[in-house]
Amino acid sequence: MSGIDPSSRPRYLLWWRKSALVIVIVGICAFMIWTLPNWGEFWSHVAQFPVLWQIPTNRRTIIYLTIKVISPLLIMGILALTMWLYSLIESLPYEETREPVRAERVQYRVGSVNGRGHDALRSLQKQTAEKREIPASVPTRAQPVAMVHHDPETPLPPTLPLQEMQRDQIEGVNSSVPIVQDEQSPSLADQGSEIAPVGANLTPVSSSEPSPLSQPPVTASEHSGPLLSIWLLKDVRMMIHVPGGGQVVVPLSLNAKRVQLLAYIAWRRGELIDRDKILEHVFGWGLPDEEATEEKLSERFESHKKLLRKKIKEVVIEQINKPAGRQVIDPELLDPFVSQYGFWGLSDICRVEDLEIIEANHRIIALARKDGKLVDEIPEYVAEACEQLIGAYPGDFLESLIKKYPGEFRSWQGRSSWARKPYTLYRDYYLDALWYSAEYAWRMGQRYDGGEMGEEDLRKQQEYFGKAAQKYENYALYACDSRFDYKATFGAHGEYGERVGMSERALRRCVVLLGAIGKTDRINQVWSQYLSKMRSASDGRWQPSRETLADIQAAQARTSAYRFAEQISQLSSAFAERPDPVS
Repeated sequence: MSGIDPSSRPRYLLWWRKSALVIVIVGICAFMIWTLPNWGEFWSHVAQFPVLWQIPTNRRTIIYLTIKVISPLLIMGILALTMWLYSLIESLPYEETREPVRAERVQYRVGSVNGRGHDALRSLQKQTAEKREIPASVPTRAQPVAMVHHDPETPLPPTLPLQEMQRDQIEGVNSSVPIVQDEQSPSLADQGSEIAPVGANLTPVSSSEPSPLSQPPVTASEHSGPLLSIWLLKDVRMMIHVPGGGQVVVPLSLNAKRVQLLAYIAWRRGELIDRDKILEHVFGWGLPDEEATEEKLSERFESHKKLLRKKIKEVVIEQINKPAGRQVIDPELLDPFVSQYGFWGLSDICRVEDLEIIEANHRIIALARKDGKLVDEIPEYVAEACEQLIGAYPGDFLESLIKKYPGEFRSWQGRSSWARKPYTLYRDYYLDALWYSAEYAWRMGQRYDGGEMGEEDLRKQQEYFGKAAQKYENYALYACDSRFDYKATFGAHGEYGERVGMSERALRRCVVLLGAIGKTDRINQVWSQYLSKMRSASDGRWQPSRETLADIQAAQARTSAYRFAEQISQLSSAFAERPDPVS
């Protein structure tokens, strides 16, 4: 700016401020379009770049990914350099014409000063003559005439750069200062001639008249919720949400590979999965090497992916757009999958309804357990989260598909199917909710202990104990009913998995509570059902522990809740001795 004339500096600064604003806006747009969507993928693989670079096919992907992440800096640098070069080019003609203009200004000002000198001399001579003619009766203090400085008869006009600067400032004010009116300020029409000329060219815009650009047509992509909802617990389902209200079910053929493809990507929502992993875990599972070539697996992947998309498009066209007589949803928008550089994931238009409810409620339970709030009591909000989780759990992950096609999920080459991990994980969540919900009911019943209980207090205690017993029974019978759960194992030499020990603990608490409320007939039913299920699940290898047998025999010997009060009082100490389940 050292070479810029002082009169044009405000204009020069205004140009650079606008340029900087443009650069910043472009950088933010580049960050939102390229950096943000690719940041998760970049950050999760950046530590492995040296290893991945050794594979030639990965180098182009790594370069593209790095360029996208740093694209805002590159674009802002290029744009700033371009604007700087443009400013240099624009300043060349100005430098060539600046010296002649300056010389003309100097000559003009010298002439003006000389004119001022002659005019001032003539004015002084005239004032002296008038002073001599003033009569003596006029007071001397009324003679300030000699102190007045007269301006030239013809004042100096403003120079050209000053006029341009004033015009630019006026235009800048008109373009940058918005007209803001509140309820107490007068409108422009009421002010009339009091409005300054600077703002005379401003036209107020009424806020009650929306611009056509502010009301774009509603499209499917602007739907407030998800366009596709998916359920993966027990039965796999898919539903389309119609903008404006209504839902349409997408019928899914119970094809093992096709449903597995959808479930594999959907349960790992928010992630981008390597295509090779999908081919290996879904389409190549259980196949011999000659059938599991990359070409054949890729053909199956593309085929099932296209069939899923085709089914969704057919439902949109036949059941949504045709009955409405217009295109309510663009069929091309409803793609449940997204891909980037060979990685696949679930589209943002999809939501896995049941898994999100289960995970949200389990986070409440896990956080309370982490903070030590489940040691002495179960808070009310945790009990509510447990009930919501239990109510939202219709069955296990892909339960119907696994029962219909067990061969698709069998262990192969010493490895387990990919589905065993989410299958066991969500059973953990469900069993945790059952356990803490039962303990909450038991502790609520314990509040009525101590002193003489009236009939109403005894009824409420038995009600709470009955709820707790039922939930412990559900836990005991459900924990080991599936061998696909990798925590429900029965070793040949008595090595049992976590589910076995926890189910026996739940059974013991169930029979103690049933004895406390005098329902000894239910004790025999629960024990018989539990014994049959455990022997079937373990192929006859399971044997009950001594603690379980002792509690069963003691409960069967009681016929009244009052005779069982001693064991109820010892129940809290038994709870404290054994650790809580860990997911």
